[in-house]
Amino acid sequence: MNHFVWLLMIATFILLINYLIFDTLYLRCLIKELTGYDCPACGAQRAVASLFVGDFHSAFWYNPYLIILAPVLIVWAGVSLFKKNKGIQAKGVWHYVLLAVLASLMIVWTIVRNLPMWKD
Repeated sequence: MNHFVWLLMIATFILLINYLIFDTLYLRCLIKELTGYDCPACGAQRAVASLFVGDFHSAFWYNPYLIILAPVLIVWAGVSLFKKNKGIQAKGVWHYVLLAVLASLMIVWTIVRNLPMWKD
C-alpha cells in the first residue's frame, strides 16, 4: 500500500481516539500535558485553522514560529526538489546552516513562549 494511505489511516485513527477521549478534534499536546510547558508546536493547529479562514493576525499569535517557518520550509522543499530533478546534489553547506538556524530559533521560541510575560 502507498505510504500516504497508511499515514492517512493512522492520522484518522489518532483523531478518532482523540475525539472519543477529549471530545475535540484538536490534538492535545503530550509535552504540555506532562510538563505544563508549551512546546514549540503548541498552537499550531489553531494557527493553521485560523489561516484557513484568513485570520492571519490570530494565526500569528497562536504560533508565530510556525507562521515564519512555513514559508521557509516551502521554499526549502521547492529548491531541494528542483535540484533533485536537475540531478544536482540537494544538500550543501546552506542546508546545514539553515538547519542550525531553525533549531536555534526553535529553542529560543520555546524559552520565550514559556516566560510569564508572553503568557499575558
